[in-house]
Amino acid sequence: VSCLRTEQTQLTRSLEKERQRASENRQEYLALQEAAATHEGRAKQLEDEIKELRSKHKRQMLEEAEHRGLLEQ
Repeated sequence: VSCLRTEQTQLTRSLEKERQRASENRQEYLALQEAAATHEGRAKQLEDEIKELRSKHKRQMLEEAEHRGLLEQ
């Protein structure tokens, strides 16, 4: 009986350690998931800014070309 109690105590401790590790892993996973969402949002924002800058640059180039065309006439 004493041997069984010792084994049960060891198993209980092992189970508690595993639960603690699982809890820590869950917290780490949630933190990483949140960080990934933040990075995705920032990447989308930067993509939108790039599109806007390209569009603005294209408009400026067309305006300059039109202006040059008027000067040549």
